[in-house]
Amino acid sequence: MKIRMLYTVFSLIALAIIGWNASDGPAKAQKADRTMSPLSNNSSCSTCHTSGSYSPALNVQLLDGEAAVTTYEPGKTYTLRVAITGADDAAGYGFQSVLLYGDDNLNAGTFGAAPSGMQVTPLNDRMYAEHSARSNSNVFTIDWTAPAGGLGDVRIYAGGNAVNGNGSVSGDVGTFLSDPLVITEAGTSNVRDQELTFDAIRISPNPTRSGALLSLDNSRPGRYLLTVYNAVGQLIEQQSLDLVMGEQSHWIDLDAQPRGLYFLRLTNGQQQLTRKILKQ
Repeated sequence: MKIRMLYTVFSLIALAIIGWNASDGPAKAQKADRTMSPLSNNSSCSTCHTSGSYSPALNVQLLDGEAAVTTYEPGKTYTLRVAITGADDAAGYGFQSVLLYGDDNLNAGTFGAAPSGMQVTPLNDRMYAEHSARSNSNVFTIDWTAPAGGLGDVRIYAGGNAVNGNGSVSGDVGTFLSDPLVITEAGTSNVRDQELTFDAIRISPNPTRSGALLSLDNSRPGRYLLTVYNAVGQLIEQQSLDLVMGEQSHWIDLDAQPRGLYFLRLTNGQQQLTRKILKQ
């Protein structure tokens, strides 16, 4: 009986510590994704904040000025707005959001300077916007600059909570987007749907320590755009290639870049091909 009581006491203390730490944002305080993204291991703010009487919901928008948008222009700056509704009587609010692209769920774009009460926290090569302290406002906004062109759809994941301010998770309620908000890259839907093919293509060496040779056997001569991005969607290289019939090669220089995963994209404006390059 005494052991069971001690276990209960320690469990309550642990939950209180988690709740107190989360006031600094889960990515920073817990090294955790609570947005229900594919990187979260099915974890959300509701994992800890579950016992309150609030009924919060999330309203997430990407704004161009005051207008909500569902497409983005590469390199343009927008405003990410996360509002926690349905809990007007809560003592405070918190949130976390991450923007991802591609099958590998890579970081998309860059956040601007965090306003007061918010922070941008790196976690596993992704950037998370989140609260840095309990907020009296249920609305969070931060600038976000879209990535360079060619990355396709960006998915916005977000979680939030409404808290009663008692210093623990008891009495709080978490919420999250049941489906991510998908923002389409302007003018690229047809390109993404059609994969560019060649008679033969090879990237060597891969993995590499400095760069790689892109070798092609081409039967469709014409002008192509070659771009290389790093794992967070930043443009590393861009060049226009006039491909001819037959075999040809082009050197991809990564000597000045840090170790990591890079993405090579080649498009003719109607079709697109993507390949990965690993620098060790």
